Amino acid sequence: MRENPHKRLPPIERKPDGFLYHMTSAQRKQARAIEATLNGITPFNAGKKKEEALSLLKNRFPQMENFSGKLKKYKVTINDLLVENEKLEEQAKASESGKMKDRMEQAKLESELKNIQRLVDRIPPEVLAELKRQQRHTKER
Repeated sequence: MRENPHKRLPPIERKPDGFLYHMTSAQRKQARAIEATLNGITPFNAGKKKEEALSLLKNRFPQMENFSGKLKKYKVTINDLLVENEKLEEQAKASESGKMKDRMEQAKLESELKNIQRLVDRIPPEVLAELKRQQRHTKER
């Protein structure tokens, strides 16, 4: 079984069973209210809306800070994984080019071997026998 690549990532919010946490409808409603308040701030109503936004965000600020810290950890982990992927891609390319060079060298050697074998096959048997006899004679001396 393959290793889960996401196990190396720090958890954002996980349920006890390991699945990522999903917002409830009440949390979504609260998030929309905060977003609407922040989007509704204009130069004319900045004071009133600012107080409203602060009251909505006051309870969530520690969680947002915690979440921001977790996101920073994710960013570091993701950047590390991207660097690792680039290194692996470079290794794969180098390996592939090395294999290609090896294949070309092997094909060249096989071609030379076939050429030499053809040359040897064309030598008459009498000449080969004479060469072998001369070779034995020079070794004995």
